[in-house]
Amino acid sequence: MTEEVEIATLGAQGDGMTSAGVFVPRTLPGERVRLTPEDGDLARRTPAAILRPAPCRITPVCRHFEDCGGCTLQHADAPTVTAFKRDLVASALSAAGVTPGTVRQTLTIPAASRRRIALAARRTRSGVLIGFRGQRAETIVPITDCAVITPGLAAVLPRLAPLVEALASRKGTLRLTLTETEGGIDCAATGAKPLDPPKARSAPRHRRTKRPGGAATYSPDAEALRRDLAAMAEALDLARLTVEDETLAARRPACLTLGPARVPLPPGAFLQPSAAGAMALTRLVQEALGPAAEGGPLVDLFAGVGTFALPLSAAAPVTAYELDAPAVDAMTTAWRTAAPTAGLRRLEGVVRNLFRRPVLAKELKGIAGAVIDPPFAGAAEQARALAESTVPHIASVSCNPATFARDAAILAAGGYLLDWVQPVDQFRWSAHVEVIGAFRRP
Repeated sequence: MTEEVEIATLGAQGDGMTSAGVFVPRTLPGERVRLTPEDGDLARRTPAAILRPAPCRITPVCRHFEDCGGCTLQHADAPTVTAFKRDLVASALSAAGVTPGTVRQTLTIPAASRRRIALAARRTRSGVLIGFRGQRAETIVPITDCAVITPGLAAVLPRLAPLVEALASRKGTLRLTLTETEGGIDCAATGAKPLDPPKARSAPRHRRTKRPGGAATYSPDAEALRRDLAAMAEALDLARLTVEDETLAARRPACLTLGPARVPLPPGAFLQPSAAGAMALTRLVQEALGPAAEGGPLVDLFAGVGTFALPLSAAAPVTAYELDAPAVDAMTTAWRTAAPTAGLRRLEGVVRNLFRRPVLAKELKGIAGAVIDPPFAGAAEQARALAESTVPHIASVSCNPATFARDAAILAAGGYLLDWVQPVDQFRWSAHVEVIGAFRRP
């Protein structure tokens, strides 16, 4: 039996929601829709037909929209999407009891600019399956093109089948992280089948042996597989191919320019998803820090490969904390290379787990400004340490409005004022939004 309902609003995941709290994906406020018969999940129903479309409904730009789990809002026009993302930030702050001076209008990053994607892949009886996760996490939706990613990534996407055929097993899921760098596409594969065949009891040629000098050598099969993978990297014109922790091809440097420095990226390193988004966030961080950005000293908490620390070091000394040792090494290497000619101030990279050992208030004595850009889960303990400090200016960056608001409430309880908040939409057509806030101690 079908049912007709009115869509009242958009939920936090971008799905239409009725006044009774039923989520109906791919619908918009003001629409009247007919639902499919009940399938057991009464809180999430599938629209069988749009009986009365909303004025803001548009034709999705991607043919994979109905199946892919990445974009949920391609059927809504731009004003609807930007307002939705601003409301996500404002609602999260309101729920946490934080009142900002201003919640700015959403800054939208252009389409076709995402430079880093993670693909899921499997071998099947009929070939290979390569794509993004579907609306149901266990499914893979085959993707041959994408409206979100850069042209460079889009060009390599339909040519990955031989690589997946060589690396994937039928039992597990292969993950390919592709990053467009200045040297070309960097491909890091995890979840691959072993490159070295298991030791065979009756086939000595499969055994791993030692050269006279003690260096390991691989069986003929393993060496052939590595040669084949290096040839595939050549055919795909990859800058680098890494499988698990082993680099099989390094044809060109996988580097990105951050401020005045050129950073050699570790395989699969975390980055802001788009170059335009990174530039916008860097400008906003500098604005949030105000005069502190020009004099310092500064701390950058959860610094990654130096997205903010390296540009800031052009005008102020920076101490950058990050858990990932290869990222810290890449950041400091880039700084050492650029400093003599770019006139950079001091940048010290520190490997530290800020969840277990936050930088304490006593360590922040004399610091003029702090940047904090934690993962999706936020950083409540580090926020508490900042709230106890006397740091005059804090630029807080987050990809999760809920944990941003929670940590903002901690800072507010410590006496900080939130002057402004800027939503940045660099996750086009999804329900995700980046947010940056400018905190100051009166």
